[in-house]
Amino acid sequence: MTKVFINKASFATSTINGFAAWMSIGNAITTIWANNDINRRDLNLNDLW
Repeated sequence: MTKVFINKASFATSTINGFAAWMSIGNAITTIWANNDINRRDLNLNDLW
């Protein structure tokens, strides 16, 4: 009974950690994409000038 409980707890922990990792990756991609978007807008402004 205790073993099963520990296995379930570790599974839940790894699932939460995996979700957190995916969230960090998503945040990193979003940040990079937003920075690229800002850079593109700056280039467009420079072209206008």
